[in-house]
Amino acid sequence: AKPVIASDIGVISSVIDNHCDGLLVAPGDIFGLEKGLSLLLNDSELRKGLGERARHKVVSFFNQQTMIDKTVDILEKCACGRE
Repeated sequence: AKPVIASDIGVISSVIDNHCDGLLVAPGDIFGLEKGLSLLLNDSELRKGLGERARHKVVSFFNQQTMIDKTVDILEKCACGRE
């Protein structure tokens, strides 16, 4: 599993928990990005931990069955609203 550095925009912060399963930097923050990259380059345990926790989150919350169930729920709500 690979660690992630992302810009903290939109819904990204609802998917990535900063310093838990990825690193978030402010949009356009070159120095923040540099700091994040430096952290990952110099700390193999951090890289490994962030990557493993991110993979666990994706497998747990964004797997095929979960996404199907959520889509069906949305479609059912839409269909009920049209009756």
